[in-house]
Amino acid sequence: MRLLISAAAALVVAGSAALAQQKAPQKASPDTMAFAKKVANANAFEIKSSELAQDRAQSSEVKSFAQQMITDHTKLGEEFKSVLQSANVPPPPERLDRQQKAAISKLQKAKGPAFEKAYLNAQLNGHKQAVALVSKYAKTGRTPKFKEFAQKALPTLEQHLSEVTDLRNRAVAAGKAPTGAGSRAIGPPAEPTTRGKKR
Repeated sequence: MRLLISAAAALVVAGSAALAQQKAPQKASPDTMAFAKKVANANAFEIKSSELAQDRAQSSEVKSFAQQMITDHTKLGEEFKSVLQSANVPPPPERLDRQQKAAISKLQKAKGPAFEKAYLNAQLNGHKQAVALVSKYAKTGRTPKFKEFAQKALPTLEQHLSEVTDLRNRAVAAGKAPTGAGSRAIGPPAEPTTRGKKR
């Protein structure tokens, strides 16, 4: 009888230990933790900068793009939290890095067309970095759940990069026409006349 009680007690203890192990956060590899931290930071930056654009942008196209960024990155953030949970990895704090803080500070000070230019540049740089980061992890990541997330998120980020590149190029083109910067780049007709006079 004692043997049976001892065996039952041992099973209960072993079962509790196994359960505790399941619930305790796993120690993820350093590259996975670095990836998770960068994803959290990038997502926080995309949302925060786009919320500013919703308030300050004048162009309806820029406002519409900003709304799409808020919607898509909020969804990506929720999916990522779910991946962290299922992999038993503690969520990293969503803290902006020095470069992201500087970009937000610049956006907070900018107004009108200067704001839109700064916002589109920030989005372009941010999405270039995000695509490079996620693309690399999708190919070489060591944690299967994170790798799967990267593979699913990549097309969305690539689409964002394509959209912001197009939007920025059109904004630059539109901005050049009234100022005459485009004609100066080609060479204004006044220059040859001036040269002719010198000769």
